[in-house]
Amino acid sequence: MLDLTWEQLTICIKCVVSTKAEQMTMIMDVVSRALGGKGNKKKKRKTAQRPVDEAAKERQMIDRLSAMGVPVESS
Repeated sequence: MLDLTWEQLTICIKCVVSTKAEQMTMIMDVVSRALGGKGNKKKKRKTAQRPVDEAAKERQMIDRLSAMGVPVESS
């Protein structure tokens, strides 16, 4: 049995659903092109400000995980 909180389970589910939807979109785009249709154009996603360097990016990810209750050990 998983020892996760409801918040952690919610995040896991959102990640899995997002990944599966992305995979299905990619597959359906290929099938559509094979059948003579036009492919979907890539849409630019609006994202939050991206950290400039890798250390800031890693720190931001660790902070988010810690805020969700996921134990994080930094090395």
